[in-house]
Amino acid sequence: MKNLMEWFLRRFTYVKKLEQTAFYDDLTGLLRRGRFFEVLSNAVERARRSSGYHIVVYYIDFNGFKAINDTYGHGVGDKYLRFVANSLSTFVAKVPGVFLGRMGGDEFALFQKIWAGSVYYLPSENGRRIHDYLAGLEYCDRDTAIRCCASVGHSTTVETGFDPDLLIAAADKEMFSAKRRVRHERR
Repeated sequence: MKNLMEWFLRRFTYVKKLEQTAFYDDLTGLLRRGRFFEVLSNAVERARRSSGYHIVVYYIDFNGFKAINDTYGHGVGDKYLRFVANSLSTFVAKVPGVFLGRMGGDEFALFQKIWAGSVYYLPSENGRRIHDYLAGLEYCDRDTAIRCCASVGHSTTVETGFDPDLLIAAADKEMFSAKRRVRHERR
């Protein structure tokens, strides 16, 4: 009986490690792109079946990240990504119904389940809040200080319908428009 219990315990531990590896990003601890999309798809399907319940997706890209890696090395780049992931997690922890994931590289996404009449249903204003919060952050490590600069795009099921692919694509497209505006303003 003891051997059987030990076997079950080892098996359970092994499965939990597999789930952690499959669902969560090793560097940041956030949902991986595939798991994020799976959770988003389920939320969109529930929203489609209900009345007045919508999803907002925010897509975030950190401007100048390649220069951070090129200037300070990948070790500092990794620490910077952990810093922004922890900062985003802290920021969204105060808001109900938010899921955060790392899409890859320096791109992150979050989605929010909201009711149309909710005080949280202000997608453009919330996108600006995310941007402003990140712009106020500075990563410091020994003699390195890096000011965060991010571009944020958003989309809602009101605009795109209840298709998770379209939600992500629309938020990503708006994020790239914001990124182009930042480049244009720097000239």
